[in-house]
Amino acid sequence: MGKQSAKQVAVRAAATAAAKMKREDAQRLEFLEQEFVRLSRLEAKRTEESEEEIEQEESEEEISEESGTEKGNNFYEKEYRKERKKAKRAKTSLDKARDKLETERAEWKDAKKSLKKQNQELEKELAKTRKRLETTEFKISDLCSNKENLRTDVSRLGKKVARVEEQKEKAVLKASEKARQEVNTFAVKEDGIVSSTARDLSRDLVAIGLKPGMVGPALDRVLAAAGVEVKGNLSRTTVRCTVIEGGVAADLQLVDAMKESDGFTISGDGSTHRSINYESHFITVNKDGTHKSYFAGLTRAPTHTSQEQCDAWERLFRHLTAVYNASPLAKQNGLIDVRELIQLLTGMLSDHAEDQKKLAALLEALKQAWDRELRGEDAMLDLGTVALFPFIAEATATVVKDAGGHEIWNSLSEDEQAYRKEEVYRALYRRLGQEAFEKLTPTQQRTIDLFIWSGCEIHKDLNTVKWGAIAMGKWWVENNVQGPKKLLNKANKDAAAIGGRAGENAVEVSFGGAIKATSIAGALFNHKDDKKGQHDTYRIVFEEKLGHLGTFPDTLNNRFQTHALAAEQLILHLDLYILFLLQVKDRKEKRNWNNLEQNLWDALHDIPTLTELAALAVYSQTISVPYIAYIRQDRNRNALDMGPHHQKVLAACKAVVDNPELVLGPDAFHSPATVDGAQFHRPEIMYAVHRLAPSLPHLRSLVQAIFTGAFEAWPRFMTEFGKSSDLSAEERERSFRHTTNDLNESAFGILRRNWRFAGNTSLLWHNSRVQYKMNGTREYIAEMDDETRAFLWKEARRMMEAGKEKEDRKRQALHDLAVVAKKQKRDTERKEKQDAKYQELLSLHPIYLTPASFPAKFTIPKIILQLAWHRTFSPARTQVPIKSKCGSNRAALLETLTRAMELFRNEGKSADECIRDVQDALSNEEDSREADNEEEDMEE
Repeated sequence: MGKQSAKQVAVRAAATAAAKMKREDAQRLEFLEQEFVRLSRLEAKRTEESEEEIEQEESEEEISEESGTEKGNNFYEKEYRKERKKAKRAKTSLDKARDKLETERAEWKDAKKSLKKQNQELEKELAKTRKRLETTEFKISDLCSNKENLRTDVSRLGKKVARVEEQKEKAVLKASEKARQEVNTFAVKEDGIVSSTARDLSRDLVAIGLKPGMVGPALDRVLAAAGVEVKGNLSRTTVRCTVIEGGVAADLQLVDAMKESDGFTISGDGSTHRSINYESHFITVNKDGTHKSYFAGLTRAPTHTSQEQCDAWERLFRHLTAVYNASPLAKQNGLIDVRELIQLLTGMLSDHAEDQKKLAALLEALKQAWDRELRGEDAMLDLGTVALFPFIAEATATVVKDAGGHEIWNSLSEDEQAYRKEEVYRALYRRLGQEAFEKLTPTQQRTIDLFIWSGCEIHKDLNTVKWGAIAMGKWWVENNVQGPKKLLNKANKDAAAIGGRAGENAVEVSFGGAIKATSIAGALFNHKDDKKGQHDTYRIVFEEKLGHLGTFPDTLNNRFQTHALAAEQLILHLDLYILFLLQVKDRKEKRNWNNLEQNLWDALHDIPTLTELAALAVYSQTISVPYIAYIRQDRNRNALDMGPHHQKVLAACKAVVDNPELVLGPDAFHSPATVDGAQFHRPEIMYAVHRLAPSLPHLRSLVQAIFTGAFEAWPRFMTEFGKSSDLSAEERERSFRHTTNDLNESAFGILRRNWRFAGNTSLLWHNSRVQYKMNGTREYIAEMDDETRAFLWKEARRMMEAGKEKEDRKRQALHDLAVVAKKQKRDTERKEKQDAKYQELLSLHPIYLTPASFPAKFTIPKIILQLAWHRTFSPARTQVPIKSKCGSNRAALLETLTRAMELFRNEGKSADECIRDVQDALSNEEDSREADNEEEDMEE
């Protein structure tokens, strides 16, 4: 308010000064006007006096003239001159006064003009000052009003301050209640749509093991226990959809990783579940020295052929690129051509089956073909119109020629014509691409076509152990030594008890040995069917005896090292296993063994079988255990770098072959012959072998045999190291793959476990769940924008509605029908041939000649036809050998035919009687079959 008063005083002082200046200017102007009037009057007066003086002179002169020249001319002339001078001076003075007056008048006008201008400016300033004064007065009025209002506010605030503590307490309580309500409420939906948080949470709950139908209730109960109210619910269908959204995100994540990588390798495996073939797919992405494996899903396959597996990989790559190109990521980063993506494929990991090696060759050929196509397309684009015309003409001529001419070509549908044109142009692209490829340097060509197949290292050990076991079996035969006792199953044992040819066949197809003994032990102590075998009884007894709870190796499933580990167990605790078998027998009411238990008892008391078990245990401790420990030691070890270690394995095997005392002699524990040179993993097993050695006379020979078999087998499974030995460090990094195929092996275990837990879920749902969990897709989704999240929802709905599961089942059904139809056609053709042959044999008459009397023109086909008659109609037909065992030359065939004729003559029947007997037997067999079918129909 003090500042406002000072401003008001200043305004008023300015106004007073302006008024004073105005008054002074007015006074000055009035003075000048008065001076001008005075000067004007003075000038007029002087003019009148001058005129009167002149008139007086003239009158005096006239009087003077009239009166005469009485006083004299001189006096008048003198006076006249005086007066004249006065008049002249007066006139001069008047002129000066006039000039001065004019000058002062001009100055006055200028002053007046300047004063007028100043006056106008002062009036303007005065108007502004008055306006500011009015504004100031208005503000002063407002300030006075505000002052009163402020006084009112001060009074009101004073009262409010008196109540502030109470209001503060109320505000805290209100905020606390609001926060509690917000924290204690979880909204499933936002604007009628399931929120991103709810979707992420449902995927996470399914990933840790909840069924889709359990997610909603579990969420309600957990949050209720935490005092949080759930608004809305998550249905089973919604949860399934969110899981599939995770699978779509995993596809996008995988493509993102692949396209940004330095290179990627693939791995796969096949298995069956409920008689349907399934293929597992993993992709290992390599980027800047880091490696990550992504689960790409399981697929159904009608067959397990190499071509079918190759087609499955191609469909997978096309599916991944199609999903990515339909997503918002393609708009941001550009579309992806599947042919360009597969150029980053640098290798494959699988087991050592021949179909896998063929699959690798097919995939390598596919990669090269697509590379040549891309290069051919670029080459075509670089050509001018004139240069391009011959290629187009060539392609057109080729497609018409392949169709069979213009007439047939014109009769084809548009789709068929388009397909044929595409195939011809693709071949043209590949040819041009190959020409462009051949112009590159050898280094560039090798970089482009880099593709290395390698086999799982654990499978190498599995296969070499198998070869070692085969070598042990051969040793008994080659050295004419009684081998392991044959362990017949119940059916073969019953057939052998009956005797005859069937009994002989039953014994012949049966076998014994270490692998058979470990298989029987696995079936007895850890059967895959929980209702069969000893299971927990075995575990309880061994816990009581050994002080720890153990499980027998699962030899019934195809798992690594199980037979070797089982052999170690049987050798280490041989007396305990024998005691346990006696307890099993005595616990039964009839106190006897079943066939499985009897076979294991016989195996554990059979010296050759125990010898093989001991040799297998020695190989396991010397080679298998340290080898697999090294393989599993570092998950980031590149399988392509394993060549030198396998040379160590070969050297260790060769050393034991040359000197078995390295593992059987007294110094075996001081200087172990293991692969890594370290102590035995379980020396107590080797002590057990050494303890049994005096009772196993052929142990040294069998150790040599199993190590020899393994030594011969290892190089067969090391072929990939020859191709990879020339790779540079950069190429090895680009083609990194894990040392084992465990990921694919485990994928099938996860599938079977999940479908036992939730058997009505689709393969699409299973793949999405496992991909989301294994690939770390949760973090990838967290970084997505809203547009990409919306795409996940739409794409998941599209996949659910696409009916791919039904298509797969239909494809399987059509394949099965095609296989059945093909076999039925083959059976029909075979039956027609058999009927024709039967009719030919009916018209044939058997001959009765001695070998010496056979004519020279009796050719081999005729001899074979005679043998076929005897094999079909002779009463002794069961004694006539089959065609493959009759010999291949004429002499051997004649000898066989001679024996057949003798058997026929000994029966004493004619050819017609024999034919009737066979026809009657066939008729009776047909009648019996029809009766059985009718009886089955009645029972149904």
